[in-house]
Amino acid sequence: VAVSFKPLTFAVTASAGEHGFIDPNGVLTLAYGSSQLFTAAPDEGYTVDSWSVDGTEVQSGGLTYTLENIAADHAVAVSFKPLTFAVTASAGDHGSVDPNGVLTLAYGSSQLFTAAPDEGYTVDSWTVDGTEVQSGGLTYALEDITADHTVLVSFKLLSFAVTASAGGHGSVDPNGVLTLAYGSSQLFTAA
Repeated sequence: VAVSFKPLTFAVTASAGEHGFIDPNGVLTLAYGSSQLFTAAPDEGYTVDSWSVDGTEVQSGGLTYTLENIAADHAVAVSFKPLTFAVTASAGDHGSVDPNGVLTLAYGSSQLFTAAPDEGYTVDSWTVDGTEVQSGGLTYALEDITADHTVLVSFKLLSFAVTASAGGHGSVDPNGVLTLAYGSSQLFTAA
């Protein structure tokens, strides 16, 4: 009489939520005590949210998960979430920006910023990551966000054109078109 033996095997079912894939996928037949590495592949703009085994979260994030020392049937699932980025908005002297501070924004999204200059000031420029992207304008839209960014709005004093001229038989000093700052004064002298 002879008896033979074989290793126990278990069914491990692997699946991925929306916005990504898992490899290997489907039902795997795995030997008792073995391990299995799973690799997640998120769609563009997404990242791994969590890994779960039999409905219980076992790992937050990470592109790989290893199910070790298999001794029962299991269900392995990976879920995905949109990537998010930190956008820091600030304003220079003589005004403010709304929204202000650190914003958490989703991959591919857009954000509108609105400047509010102090009295006598106007927007000078908008910069993103230290590079000027817009001259003037009370609003700026940061579009198709795919990285962390710093948005800054700066302000400058309003200025006005004052044209001075004299009639016949005399002159005025200064003469012509002058550019003068908001709230300033200018002396004219007639000769």
